[in-house]
Amino acid sequence: MYHFGTCYQDGDHVVLTTTALKEGFDMSWEWRYWLSNMCKAPGIFYRFDINLKTGSIQSHALDPASNEFPTSHPYRNGHKGTRYNYLMACDEPNRGLPFVDVVKVDMDAGASGRKSWRADGLISECI
Repeated sequence: MYHFGTCYQDGDHVVLTTTALKEGFDMSWEWRYWLSNMCKAPGIFYRFDINLKTGSIQSHALDPASNEFPTSHPYRNGHKGTRYNYLMACDEPNRGLPFVDVVKVDMDAGASGRKSWRADGLISECI
C-alpha cells in the first residue's frame, strides 16, 4: 500500500481505505509510460478494518477497477462518515492500464452508487 483514500479511528477500530497492491507488483517500466507492472499486478481499492484491542484485521475489496492514487475531500481526511473516494483507474475488466477513467466510490451506497467517467486520454491523480 502506498496511497490511501481515507482513514479514521472509531473507538478501538481504525478504518482505512487504500489501493492494495497484489503480490508480484514491482516498479518495472511497463508500456513505457507507467512505472509499474499494473497489468500483471493491478492495485485494487480495499477497506481494512483494524481492531486495536485484538490486533485483528478484516478486509474486503470496494471496487474491481485497477487503480492508484485514491483520494477523498481533503477536509474529510480522518473523519468518520467520509462518503466518497475517487480513483485514477482503468475501468476495463482484466486490464490494468492505461489509467483513463475516474471512478467515484460511494461508501454508503456500495456498487449501486458507483460512477465512472472516461477521459479522452491518460489521466493523473484526482485532486
